[in-house]
Amino acid sequence: MSWSPEQIAVVESARFASVAAGGYHADDVERLRVRALTAMRKAKPLPDLDAMALRRTPRGGVSRTQVAGFLTLMSVWSATTVVEHPDEVARRERDAEIAALTTRDDDTTLRWTHEQMDHVREKKFTLVGRASTSYDEHDVDDYLDSVVIAMRRGIELPDPQYARFDSAGLRRGYDPKEVDDFLDEIAHMQPEG
Repeated sequence: MSWSPEQIAVVESARFASVAAGGYHADDVERLRVRALTAMRKAKPLPDLDAMALRRTPRGGVSRTQVAGFLTLMSVWSATTVVEHPDEVARRERDAEIAALTTRDDDTTLRWTHEQMDHVREKKFTLVGRASTSYDEHDVDDYLDSVVIAMRRGIELPDPQYARFDSAGLRRGYDPKEVDDFLDEIAHMQPEG
């Protein structure tokens, strides 16, 4: 879970009434609002809003009551919203999907280790820019996902010699030598038992 579009919209549109006397400096309040908004857009926890100094002004400024209500709302959200980076959310969902796959309990089930699965799942390749010989990232990632799924199911891995990846063309893509070397490694992987 992360900040909802509705929460972000509330912070984006937050405006505070001007008062004739005894308000907070408008610049301080705006700085606080922008810091909170920036954190929310980056799927990060809110900064410590209580630690941000809001100066009072004897003349003018913005409503202290409205700012206090805004800070209370932010504190409640901060205490009740679990903030996770989008990459972590996607990884957790993919892991849950893979874990939900049933494995066979007969004698033909291959036993792939968690270390082998993690090794494939966590493999990173160098991104090369605008090279006609680079591999499309999504094609390679999809193939590696199919390898992990096969490991979870306890079946033979998809044969790397039949893996085909489109060229990334003018976009950034994976270094083909690194990918090909890893495909050779996958071709030689053996189940535990």
